[in-house]
Amino acid sequence: MIELLIGRRYRLVRLIGEGGMGKVWEAYDLQEDRAVAIKQFRQELATQGVLLQRFEREAELMRELRHPHILDVLAFFEEDGERYLVMPFMTGSLYELLKLQGPMPVEWVRDIGLAIADALVCAHRLGIVHRDIKPENILIDAQGQVVLTDFGLARLKFGPPLTQDGDIIGSISHMSPEMCRGQKADERADIWGLGTLMYELLTGSAPFHKDNLRRMVLAIVTQPPPPIEASRPDVPAQLLDLIGDMLKKDPDERIGSMPEVAARLAQTPDVSPTPQRWPPAYLVKAPPREEPAEGAEEEAKGEAKGEAKGEAEEEAGRERGRLRGLYRRFRDKVLDRE
Repeated sequence: MIELLIGRRYRLVRLIGEGGMGKVWEAYDLQEDRAVAIKQFRQELATQGVLLQRFEREAELMRELRHPHILDVLAFFEEDGERYLVMPFMTGSLYELLKLQGPMPVEWVRDIGLAIADALVCAHRLGIVHRDIKPENILIDAQGQVVLTDFGLARLKFGPPLTQDGDIIGSISHMSPEMCRGQKADERADIWGLGTLMYELLTGSAPFHKDNLRRMVLAIVTQPPPPIEASRPDVPAQLLDLIGDMLKKDPDERIGSMPEVAARLAQTPDVSPTPQRWPPAYLVKAPPREEPAEGAEEEAKGEAKGEAKGEAEEEAGRERGRLRGLYRRFRDKVLDRE
């Protein structure tokens, strides 16, 4: 088997995604001894200046945005005419989890919303508008934390635009009305995007999903979304009102800032008798087992000898096994290596 090595340190493991702009690889960083993801720009698109500028701008913006809920950029380099963007390797995405889990508990949606809102507060303070908030762009790391990625369509408030008024870019299902009209998008477009994200996490479907593009755009611009409470009577009024205010068609009537969104999300109460916090335990990868000090293992065996395992300890063992099984199911079934 031929080993593919790029940048003199990254061993390509497998192709995990491919799109119009390029490919995404799982790779191994031989210097840092860790898994990474590498986005490779399509060389044949290099002649299309705007696409190349977007790829390079994404690397630049993600380097500037240092935040626990924004994906880090580890390296950006060119080799043999190919351009590569190196990032930490993520376990999966909200899109994949939504396919497995279905509609999520209110507490999960609130906690995820707060994390992404905080990330967007950081971006907006630097004059960066993401413009493509959707489940596919919210990744999940090994500790179950959500991180925002894909700033390829981001717009700099104080920099030269890569799109002109009248251009329509991004994912239609989560696009704001003003973007559908080809108008300039500001921070309020991200408020709309986060509103559609939370709607989808609660209901399992995007708020304006239709069977064709024309009907979808028409619904976004002119029609109200189906009421969340029709399928989720457990969602508290505070969260329903917040999402409704985020999905106002007129941006001037929408909530004016992401800090206000975060403040109202923080006031959303628990609804379950035993609140389900994010992240769920089965998404959290167990830390490596520490080797016992010399002689400690024998000492522990001696102390435990003759002691019967109590019922609580057995139950805890069964629960750990169940959580490990759920994690394996998410890792192997949802993140199927294609």
